[in-house]
Amino acid sequence: MARVRVSTEEIMKSIEEGRLRRERMEEPYLIAFRATPEEIEMRRVEDAEEAELPEEPFTHWAHKIARCGREGVRFEFYLRRRGFYPNFPKEDSTGPEL
Repeated sequence: MARVRVSTEEIMKSIEEGRLRRERMEEPYLIAFRATPEEIEMRRVEDAEEAELPEEPFTHWAHKIARCGREGVRFEFYLRRRGFYPNFPKEDSTGPEL
């Protein structure tokens, strides 16, 4: 059996290239997703909720992380409904339709 040595730098470079390739592929979908009326309304509601938060930096940081996570989940569901993940049926009940 042949042994191949792969450096940490090579692994990290490959991971970064994959991430950038995926971002370029998803970018048109992300733009379309953020322009949907539902997402515009959701962002407006989240902006209003965020404006009511106390002025504590840690609280704002935590809410920003949570908001990014929620947007990421909504975007994944949007991609699934658009057929971006061909191995998942559009009617699959793995989560709520947003």
